[in-house]
Amino acid sequence: MKKLFPIIVIGILGVGAMWFVKSDAILHKTVPLPSATSQEVGSPTVGPVNTQEIVATFLQHIAQKRIAEAVLMMTKNAVPDDTAKQAWEMQFNAFKKLTVQSIEPSMQSELKDAQKTYRVMMDIEMNEDSADEVIPYFGYVNGINVRWIIIEKEGAEWKIAGISTGP
Repeated sequence: MKKLFPIIVIGILGVGAMWFVKSDAILHKTVPLPSATSQEVGSPTVGPVNTQEIVATFLQHIAQKRIAEAVLMMTKNAVPDDTAKQAWEMQFNAFKKLTVQSIEPSMQSELKDAQKTYRVMMDIEMNEDSADEVIPYFGYVNGINVRWIIIEKEGAEWKIAGISTGP
């Protein structure tokens, strides 16, 4: 079974990635994922930045277990040190499955130009081991979860500033 597990995971992620790219459910329209690497996303040479696309890429990294890349997309305030980095990595690794249902702008008129908030609906399955955490399942439930992802400008780049349960 241990030998089959990586093959099964890759198959599930492949199907999920194909759905993610082709689905109209993400933003009620097809959103092309950036072809740039995570280090290029948001750089001035790429052109106008679609911050909604950055949120989609961040969640895609988590779904594909590219946790280190997801954490690199976060602000210094969200990840000020190694302890915080390890806490985010532990939380993101607890997702057995993460499928984005929708990403919608939220409260855009109330925010400053260097900050945006998106309401994200995700279908999540958590690893059973995360039930024993201080906050069971890190506050997520198996099934549909709604979170607000805050993205803000850090220097010339847009980065993930936080994930919350309310606006």
